[in-house]
Amino acid sequence: MRQIKALRLAAAAFAAAVCACVLLCASALGAGQYALGSYLVAGDTPVAVTASPDSDAAVQRVPGGVYLNVIRISSGYGYTVYDGIYGWVDLSNEALRYQNALPRTVGTTIPGVKGLKLRRLPDKLVYTEDEDAADTTGLTVAVVFDDENATEYELRDGFTTVFPSLHGLGTKTVTVWYAGFSVSYDIEVIRQPVDRIGLTLPVKTVFAEGEPVSFEGLTVRAYYTDGRDRGLGRVIDLSDCVIVGAKEGQTDLSVGTHTVTVSYRYPDVTASFHIYVDPLNIVRLDIVRLPQTLRLYQGQAFKQEEIGVTATYDNGVTEEITGFDLEYDAAEPGTHTALIRYMGRFAMFEYEVLPLVETGLAVATGTGVGSYRGEPINFTGLTVLVVYNSGERRAVGSYELSYDIDTETAGLYPVRVTYGGFTATFDYIVANPRIRNIGDVDGDGQVQAKDARLALRYSARLETLPEEAVRAADVNADGKVLAWDARKILRVSAKLETFE
Repeated sequence: MRQIKALRLAAAAFAAAVCACVLLCASALGAGQYALGSYLVAGDTPVAVTASPDSDAAVQRVPGGVYLNVIRISSGYGYTVYDGIYGWVDLSNEALRYQNALPRTVGTTIPGVKGLKLRRLPDKLVYTEDEDAADTTGLTVAVVFDDENATEYELRDGFTTVFPSLHGLGTKTVTVWYAGFSVSYDIEVIRQPVDRIGLTLPVKTVFAEGEPVSFEGLTVRAYYTDGRDRGLGRVIDLSDCVIVGAKEGQTDLSVGTHTVTVSYRYPDVTASFHIYVDPLNIVRLDIVRLPQTLRLYQGQAFKQEEIGVTATYDNGVTEEITGFDLEYDAAEPGTHTALIRYMGRFAMFEYEVLPLVETGLAVATGTGVGSYRGEPINFTGLTVLVVYNSGERRAVGSYELSYDIDTETAGLYPVRVTYGGFTATFDYIVANPRIRNIGDVDGDGQVQAKDARLALRYSARLETLPEEAVRAADVNADGKVLAWDARKILRVSAKLETFE
């Protein structure tokens, strides 16, 4: 029997491809009938592979257990490749047992195949957006073998197609894979023929202020121009729709009418309905927190943030509120009633207004009131305050001053202030002229932190300074150098304050 040289295929590797195939047992082939596909070399006798059907000399022998892939048949001989050598094998050899058609495989390369080509495009090349499934009906692919005649084997199935997403309009590419090779073709994704949508309203469209919005019962139906819905509309899941104007569970909608718009797939395919939010009715106001004191002096005011008020609504909900109106009068002494108003309801509490009485006089001199020796008397910076029984102090302007000041002699001179039957005194300072600039304790022409340090150490009796330095450190010219002067110098050096 003439032998044909065949392709050696590892049985284990090829078995994986065979699992994906449509098996056709040898018994399915009638006598003298042969088919393209995979043949098992059975038994212990090797099968010969010859250079041509007419040759008796074996160029290679294929041992038992090996699968041969026959890619062309001529006069009872099968054309195959084994160990890289193409040749012919006698298909009538009893050791050859037909197993199956060409393996259905995506990534595995079948020996002898050099590529794919499209024989026929599928019947369907136009899809609507987000269609459920791809359709390759009619698609025919040819396997091109790497022999001298570039033999083609037609496949109507067994290949793998990789479809693109059908979400989004435009041209998409479909890729067909077989035996490690691929070929592609284009499809077109067009807009769905959605003509309009219709709504069945929710079971509830009127809500109380603060009540969660519910779309229970809302139904959306899509109507198509191609009649796929038979004019009855197809029910659409709400998750596939965009709803604006209100949200499921929303509790902060304002009182009034709200338009809810539903759109499906495309911005121009919409339908709308209205929901209504009614105001809550307050049935009671309660004061839950009063000011720290219910006694005011004439002219004083309550701090509204110290007052706590709750509102109870007709739905049973109670909440603390702000923005209420507080009405009271602190002009006249006596017991009064304060009124709290909110959305047509009110609550009250009593308070007492005490007379505001002047009890004394005080003087605020700021950084000191005085002048340098030889200069005119200057009361700039003097503030006279009336003290009241409430502890409040108010500045006055029409007071009287009495004093005996020698502007040519440095020193402290008492000044008496009289207002409304009350008197107070303070010291007027006549200071020696400065030699150094104020705050320049070390005399280097600059006011720096080191000047503040010298003044502070001098005030604490940790440092001795010449008279000129002491005068420069005495910022307020009151004849004393204190920690206050040092702090002033430090803040001026940091440009946080100025000497005035």
